[in-house]
Amino acid sequence: MKKIIVPLIVILYFIIIIFNPFQSNDYTISTVEKVFDGDTIYVNIENENYVIRLTGINTPEVKGKYIKENEYFGPEASKFLKDLLPTGTIVYLESDIDDKDKYDRLLRYVYLKPDGKMVNEILLEKGYAEVMNIEPNIKYSNRFKELEEKAKEKNIGKWKRYSN
Repeated sequence: MKKIIVPLIVILYFIIIIFNPFQSNDYTISTVEKVFDGDTIYVNIENENYVIRLTGINTPEVKGKYIKENEYFGPEASKFLKDLLPTGTIVYLESDIDDKDKYDRLLRYVYLKPDGKMVNEILLEKGYAEVMNIEPNIKYSNRFKELEEKAKEKNIGKWKRYSN
């Protein structure tokens, strides 16, 4: 009986690790408080609020305090992210090498719960964002480039502008 139980426990352990990427201490659970624009959100982590800048991507800017006019497809990108991450959404945050940018925002890859889909990737897939590599934060840069190229090929999102 012991010969069967020990291997089963080992197998179950590896299944849990493989199919639950958030088991690691590399991820921080947080709650979305507000979406600022297409690539910046406010979250609550253990009763403290933080500004999160999605790592590895850039979306067009929207009119605001520092921007005088909307960039092409900025309002659409912002609305898409607001619809994807309404207030109260639980997300998982993953860091890369640098913790913060020059504006003191936390740099993170953001994942949805419960399916674990990366928000940064969704924005690229749907054509709301483009790749923005700032070394040393390039963990997913190759994957991001592939997603951007596919969106361009499909002429979706902001890439529609260039297909006409």
